[in-house]
Amino acid sequence: DSHNTVENVFIQSPPEAGVWTIRVYVDTLIETVDGNPETPMDNDPSTPDSDIDFALVVSGVVPAFSVDPDWDGDGQVDAKDLAAFLSDFIAGKADVDHDGLTRVEDLYAFIDLFLASPEQSAGRRHAERALR
Repeated sequence: DSHNTVENVFIQSPPEAGVWTIRVYVDTLIETVDGNPETPMDNDPSTPDSDIDFALVVSGVVPAFSVDPDWDGDGQVDAKDLAAFLSDFIAGKADVDHDGLTRVEDLYAFIDLFLASPEQSAGRRHAERALR
């Protein structure tokens, strides 16, 4: 809306797979340097427009890439997959996000996929019940 400085958008049902675009529009800039509307705040004077910094948080995002956490291809997601992935990661052959590079982001993505696998989720639930 055009009055509040904080907005929330919640997608309640599972969203469609694919790439989503988030656009942020400003209705009116009320921030000024000295209270005078003729002198708007500008966080980047090198550009011709008035630039105002803002923050955008998006959570619950599933990566647009799909990698099978069964890294060794034996039909089970287990510690051997994690070891095989780490070996490939160290060798620079674990480009999970398909950007042509093996980086720490690939490690994080694989671990997220590994932990979200049904086999690992079931193991965590079993361990949580045993600890109660």
